[in-house]
Amino acid sequence: MFLGHEIAGYRCVNRRPVKMGVMIPGSVSSVMAGFLLAASLAFSADFPMRTAAPWREAAPHPASTYHWTITPVKGAGAELLTLVGRFDGPGQLATEDNVPLVAVLRDTLSDANPDNDRLRYVYLLTLTRPNIGQQVLSAIPFFYWRIGRGNQSGAKGPPTPLLDMSDTRRRVWKRLGFNVLQWTALDPMMMPVRASSHAYRTNLIDHERLHIEEALSFLRQAPADSTGKALTRAELDSVIARLTLAKNLLGGLMSATDLERVARAREAKRAETIARNWELLRTSAERAGLIFEPLQLGDGASQYAVLWFRANGSFSAPGISLKTTWKLLHISNPWSDTRLNPTTRYVSNPGVTAAAGRQRILPEWKGYRQERYLDANGRLLTRGQSGPTKVTLVPLAVYSLTYPRMPLLLVDFRSSMHTKWREIFQRTRDDVITGVLGLSHFTNWYYYAGNALYQFVRSRRGTAVDQDNRLDCYSEFRVALALDRSLDPDFRQELQSSMQRLAMNPLETSPGREADRARANYIALKKAATNPAKLPERLEKDRRKELAGFGESLRGKLAQDMLHYMTLGGFTARVPRDEDNEARLDRDRRTESLIRYLRELAYSGVNPAVSFDVVQIRSSMDELASLIGAASSKRMRNQAVAVIEKLQSEFQNKALRADCARVLLAMSAGAADVAGTNDRKPMASVLIPSTVPSKAALQVQ
Repeated sequence: MFLGHEIAGYRCVNRRPVKMGVMIPGSVSSVMAGFLLAASLAFSADFPMRTAAPWREAAPHPASTYHWTITPVKGAGAELLTLVGRFDGPGQLATEDNVPLVAVLRDTLSDANPDNDRLRYVYLLTLTRPNIGQQVLSAIPFFYWRIGRGNQSGAKGPPTPLLDMSDTRRRVWKRLGFNVLQWTALDPMMMPVRASSHAYRTNLIDHERLHIEEALSFLRQAPADSTGKALTRAELDSVIARLTLAKNLLGGLMSATDLERVARAREAKRAETIARNWELLRTSAERAGLIFEPLQLGDGASQYAVLWFRANGSFSAPGISLKTTWKLLHISNPWSDTRLNPTTRYVSNPGVTAAAGRQRILPEWKGYRQERYLDANGRLLTRGQSGPTKVTLVPLAVYSLTYPRMPLLLVDFRSSMHTKWREIFQRTRDDVITGVLGLSHFTNWYYYAGNALYQFVRSRRGTAVDQDNRLDCYSEFRVALALDRSLDPDFRQELQSSMQRLAMNPLETSPGREADRARANYIALKKAATNPAKLPERLEKDRRKELAGFGESLRGKLAQDMLHYMTLGGFTARVPRDEDNEARLDRDRRTESLIRYLRELAYSGVNPAVSFDVVQIRSSMDELASLIGAASSKRMRNQAVAVIEKLQSEFQNKALRADCARVLLAMSAGAADVAGTNDRKPMASVLIPSTVPSKAALQVQ
C-alpha cells in the first residue's frame, strides 16, 4: 500500500522473497534488466542536501484524553489493559468518543508484585481481518485498488493478537518459512503462479505492517501510569520497542535486555529526523514564497506540516533558480498555475487598442481555502486569531517529517492522484521483476548490484526510496487524522478524502468502519476473558511453555522452535500440569528480573555504590541468593554468579565486596542442596576483601 514520493527502490532488494533460479533465457533477462535500470535512471532527481538548524518545538497539546480500563481474566491471575480514546473515521466527526483501541494482557500471577509480571498479548482492536473476496483480489497481479469497505461480518470469536510478546521468535520463523516456500516451491512454477504468490505476499506484509504502525501510533498517545495499575512507562516502552522490532524480519530474535536501548535509540533518531526535515521544509517554503505551518495532530508532537499559497499574491526571486526547490517539494510551481493566480488575456477586436483589449481573469480554484490573518511582521497567526492583514490561503501539500533524510509528500491538493500514480509505477515495476521475469539475486546479481548502488546514491541525495518507511508515514498520518480534533472540520475531511483515494491494498478496510469493529472486538475479547476454555486456557498453556523454556540457551530455544514447525505445530515444549507451576513461575520470573536489574547496575559504567541505592542493591542480592538455590536451570545459576562477580569487581567499598562474597557462598550452598552432592566443580572464584579473615581464600562449590 502506499504512496510514492519519488520512484521508490525495488522492494525485493530489501525484504521481498525472490526467485532462486531464472525461468527465462539469460540473454533476454540481461536485456530486460538493462532496460529497467535505464528506465529508473531516467526518473532520477538531484536534490541538494542542507544542514538542519535547531528544531523549534511547537506548543504542547493539552493533557491526554486517553485512559486505560482494566478487565480481570477470570481465574487466571491476569488482566486486560485496554487503551480507550477517541477515534473518528471519515464522516464521523466528533461522534466517536471512548473507542477501545489497543488491549494488552498482563500476566500478574494473582499478586501485586511487579517483579513477576509479564506482558503477553497485544491486540489491535481496530483491526479487521480481510474476507475471502479481499484475499482473492490481493492475489491478482497489478491490481492496486481497494474495493468496498472490507469485511462486513461480525466478530465470530476473540481477535487474534497482533503480537505475542512472550514468543516473538515464532513470528520470525513464520516469515522465514513463507520465504523459503516461495523460493523453493512457487517461484520455479509457471509465471501466473509466481506472479500471484508474490502479489499476495506483498499485500499481506504491507497490510500487517500498516496495522503495526497503527498500534504504535495509538500507544504513543497512551498515558503512562505511575501507580502500576495500568501500563507503566517502562512497560509502554517495552511494548513500543517490540512492535517496532516486529516490522523487521529478524527483530523478534532480540533479547528483552536490549529493548530499552532500542527504544531510546529509535526515539532519539526519530526526533533528529523531525528536526532536520522541519528546517529543510521551512527554508524551502520561504525560498519559494510559500507559507509553512506545522500540523500538530492528536496529542503528539508536530511531525507534519502544510504549505499554504496566498491567493492573489505576488512573488519574485530575481537571479534565483527554484528548479531544485520544486523538485525537493515534489510539487509544480503554483505561481504559474492559472487556477491560483489571476491571468491577463488579450482580446483582439477591430478598432480596440491593445491596452483596452486586456481582460483580467480571476483564478478558478474551487477546492478548499481558509481565511486567515497575518501579524505586523507578515507571519501567519493560528486559526481563530485576528491580525492586521487578512489573507485567503489555499493548501498546496501536506508532508510527513518522520521520513528519513527528507520531508515526504503525503497529499498534493492540486493533483489527488499524483502520489498514487507514482506508487503504482513502482509496484508495477516490482511485480514485473519478481513475478513476471523472475529475476533472482543469485543468477541476476549484476542487475541487483547496479540497482542497489543507484538507490544508495539516490538516497544519499535525499530521494525517498524506502517503501517501508513511506508506508509507515502513511499509516501514522491516517491514524493521526482519526485521533485529531484541532483542525478545521472541512480541512480535516478534505485530508481524509485525499488519503482514502491513496489506498492501494485490496486487504485494507475502510477507516470509517474501524470504530465499530473496535467495539465488537472488545466485546468478544471480554467474553473470552470470562470463558475458562478461551483466554484462560491459552494463558495456562503459554505459562507451561514458559516454564519449559526458562533458562534455555538460544541454541536450545532454536531447536524447540524447529521441532515445533517440523511437526506442523504438533510438538510444543511444555511442562506437565501441576499445582506448583504457578509458584515455580513466580520464582523463575523474580529470579530473571533480579538478574536483569543487577546486570544493568554492573554494566552501567559507573560505581554502583555511588549512583544507585545501596540498600536496594543489598536486598536484591540477598533475594537473588534465596531464589537461585532452588532454580531449576543451571544456566540461570551461572548467570547469577557471573553478575554478582561483576558487581564485586565494580564495588570499591569493602563492606559491599564482602556482601558479594557472602551472597556467592549462599548461592553455592543452595546449588549443592539442589544437586544433592558436594562434589561438583567450582562455579566461580570469589574475590574477598583483605579485611575479611583468612578463611576467605576459598573456592565456592
